[in-house]
Amino acid sequence: MAVFRLALFLLIIIIRGASAQLQLVPQNLAVLSGSDARFNCSNTRTQPTLIWSLNGILIFLIQTGPWTVINPRYSAKNYSTPGNDKWELNISNVQRSDAGRVSCQFFNEEAQVSVLSVQERGSVAIIGGNRTVIYGAQTEFMCQANGWFPEPNVSWSVNGVVEKYCTNSSVAIGNVFNTSCTFTVTATRNSSVQCLVKVPAMSSPESSTIILAVERGTVAIIGGNRTVIYGAQTEFMCQANGWFPEPNVSWSVNGVVEKYCTNSSVAVGNVFNTSCTFTVTATRNSSVQCLIKVPAMSSPESSTIILTVGPKPRDQTILIAVSVAFSAAALLFLIIFGIIFFCKRRKKEKSGYEEEIRRARLQSQPMPPVTSAARGRDNRGYVTDGRYGGDYNDRVWHTNYSPEPQSSYPRDDSSYGDYRKQMTMV
Repeated sequence: MAVFRLALFLLIIIIRGASAQLQLVPQNLAVLSGSDARFNCSNTRTQPTLIWSLNGILIFLIQTGPWTVINPRYSAKNYSTPGNDKWELNISNVQRSDAGRVSCQFFNEEAQVSVLSVQERGSVAIIGGNRTVIYGAQTEFMCQANGWFPEPNVSWSVNGVVEKYCTNSSVAIGNVFNTSCTFTVTATRNSSVQCLVKVPAMSSPESSTIILAVERGTVAIIGGNRTVIYGAQTEFMCQANGWFPEPNVSWSVNGVVEKYCTNSSVAVGNVFNTSCTFTVTATRNSSVQCLIKVPAMSSPESSTIILTVGPKPRDQTILIAVSVAFSAAALLFLIIFGIIFFCKRRKKEKSGYEEEIRRARLQSQPMPPVTSAARGRDNRGYVTDGRYGGDYNDRVWHTNYSPEPQSSYPRDDSSYGDYRKQMTMV
């Protein structure tokens, strides 16, 4: 039993000795020049003396009596609790010369060491300041970070989203670095562009911010809305001004892409003015769009007009055919009527001419004397009343009923026969 108690006592002593530890935290500390550096040293056993050293040089001595202060920049605070000695060393206004090994050591204990890194925060600026560019333009920015230590990390942010960690181009000037970094962004909208610079001692990066203002080109269909007749060939012109690079121009009718036209572009400064014509056959009311796009755009810019088409004309083929037929018939009738009228008039003129000839012949023939013996032969109903005497030559109607009178005078049978055939008052 006594042996067991002795063994237990020795084990407790060994465990206590093993658990008696000296700790220094943090093991590595990076701070910016001009800031404070804090280290904590603790021991599970109470010790009367604690020694702080920087790069092997005593900077602070804590003991039971008065503390030894080497430099007012160094100070200490006691955070000890029962069973645990804990002291904090504070180095204020840290300089680059303070960088190195920081150690704490209790009397007759092995020293614990940490590494202090002192870094420099320099300046950062985006060269050129705010920008105004054309939509789709590839815009390059340069960030200049001067007076940093160690060589800083440089990154970019567009509208709060980190876009790129650029490869730094750095030059050592004395014991600091001057670093530059370029970044190219495609201008698609107004944006906040930041250059972010950071060294390990910084919890958040140093930044420089500029505003990128983006001007979008214009697009318009010249002439606006149209009203045309059915079937008309209608030409439209789209004018796109102020684009970069040279845009692609296409047309859409009722949402269906109809044609990619060949652009006619003119460079004006660093942008392009582009025009394009398009012809459509008007068959129905339609929405006509001109679409403009550059590679930076996810969807095209557009200009829209309304094409209004008049009612479709009726088929006039049958009406035209009937009209032509009636016209031809009327023309034929007029021609025939004219021919008949002309022939009748010619015949009448010829008959009148022959009658004149006949009359002239009759008048040129001597008339045979009419005797009393012959009176009444031609007109058997004739009776003389004797009022005019026996020698008066009465008017006599000669008809074809009378027998041919006998005359002692020679006669022209042809002319006389014509004479007898006519009823002539002599």
